[in-house]
Formats: sequence, structure tokens, C-alpha cells
Amino acid sequence: MNMAKPNFFIIGAAKAGTTSLHSYLSQHPEVFLPEIKEPNYFGIDRSINYRNTAHERVLFSKYNNDIEYYALYKEAEGFKAIGEASVATLYFPKAIHEIKQKLPCSKIIILLRNPVERAYSNYMHHVRDGYENMSFEDALNHEAEREKQNYTFGYQYRKVGLYANQLQNIYSEINPQNIKVILLEEFIGRTDHILQEICKFLDVDPKFKFSTNYRLNKSGIIKPKSLRTWVLKNLISPDNCIKRLWHKIMPTVIKEKIHIFNKGFFINNNLKQIPMNPSTRKELHDYYREDVEKTAIIIQRDLSHWLSDTK
Repeated sequence: MNMAKPNFFIIGAAKAGTTSLHSYLSQHPEVFLPEIKEPNYFGIDRSINYRNTAHERVLFSKYNNDIEYYALYKEAEGFKAIGEASVATLYFPKAIHEIKQKLPCSKIIILLRNPVERAYSNYMHHVRDGYENMSFEDALNHEAEREKQNYTFGYQYRKVGLYANQLQNIYSEINPQNIKVILLEEFIGRTDHILQEICKFLDVDPKFKFSTNYRLNKSGIIKPKSLRTWVLKNLISPDNCIKRLWHKIMPTVIKEKIHIFNKGFFINNNLKQIPMNPSTRKELHDYYREDVEKTAIIIQRDLSHWLSDTK
């Protein structure tokens, strides 16, 4: 009996709607996605001890070989579209090559976001979860130093948004007919229509009605003086003995389910948005301008609105 294997990948970008898309597509009866998002199997250098600001070692991938990885799909037999979502795939150059070698007929879904907004959302995501102790401006200035210290790629706030080379790498490996690029603003503004397009792309029923009246994994800071704040600081925060014990004894699938609940109940419903410094926004617009223009050519889309300083 042949083992079910993935035939599509949601590969990024980070903070561009992949968590919501993963959740929505999981509702479709013809689509199988593992409950564990971000398996990060392809393209990861397992010899590197990645870390975060809590000085914790970050195990990017829990899967060391094909047998362990494909076990994620032991219940996927009979589904037309079998996929996964790992945003590191877009960033790490070797990942797409490995996918092509092992699963050459795979379809690729890429969500892109204005890189200025993406960088700040990524930063606020780390602030939200207790993994960032610098100001946004200081964090931008320390990117190179953090990269040398093996911080995870999520701390490369500026660098992750340089899409052009990342996309060129994808298009050099994958037939363009098997690549679907979605802009976050379109996904938010026309969610049902975009999901219908994705269903057609994946050859599953496009008439399926998704429940889309929620968004996941929003960024921001936790509002003070609440039960949720206590829970976040004492049970979910990174540098905590209870959490360390929890991670050792609890099965991965159960941890993932509770983590999703925490994000929905304790986090997403209790966030305050802090605006970016206007001068920092202007600096980032200038930094990304050339790359955005190259990206627009690669994906053949008008991205001029990403270069506007008005916000």
C-alpha cells in the first residue's frame, strides 16, 4: 500500500495569512492538512542550533527522515489535495529543491504581504509572544548580529521581506502553472473569491462554503490588567519553568491544539495595535523599493501600492 504524500505546499511568506489559509482549507472535505502547521521538514540545516531571545534552543523540524515526516499523512489516504504549510520553505533556498526532488508534481501556494507591514507584524508577533526585548528600530539594527548568533530566521525582520530572490528560486524549480501567488490584501478583501480560486488550483470542489468569519495569529501587544495577561505571562511566555515542563511531557498534536486555542481566546481577542514610527516606515519603504519592483516583474502584478508612504 502506497503511503499518502503531500501534493501541495503553502510556503509563506511569514505573517502574510498562511495560518488563516491553513485553517480555512482544513475545513474542505477533499483537502487534508496535518493539524501541526510548520513541520519545516525541507531545506532546514539540522546541524545549526537555532535560538530565540529567551536563549531557548529552537528545534525547527521535529522530523529527521522521510518516514517520520510522511507519518503526518497516515490519515490522508483518499483526499484529493494533501498539503502542509511551512513559511520557512520560501526563505530557505534548499527547501524548494528538496520538494522538487522528492515530490516533483507538487503545487505551490505563496502568500505575499507588503514587506514593510510584514516586517513590523513579524516584530509585533514576537513582542506578543514574549520573544522580543528590543525596540523595532534596535531589532532592525541588530539583524546581522542575531543572524551570526543563529537566531531563527523570524528575527530577520527586514531580510525576510526581500521576496525577489526567494521567488526567483521558486520559479527556477517549479513550473509556473503549478504556482499560485496571492497578495494578503486580496485575501483579506475577497476571501471567499480567493478560496474559490485556490480550490480550482488544487482541483477540489470550488463550491464548498468555508467559514471565514475569523482571523488567526494576529500581531500586537497584550492589553494589561486581565486574566489573559496573567495566563500569557505565567503559562504561555517563553522563559517559564511550567512551560518548559509542559513542552517535555505533552504530545506535539495536543500542544498544537491548545496553542491554537490560546491564540484565539487569550491572544487574538486581547491585543492592542501599536503604530510604526513614521520615520522607520519611510526608511523601510526606501529599503524595499527596488526589490518590490523586481517582485512585481516576477509575479506579473502591480505592486505600486506597496511603495506608497501614506498610512
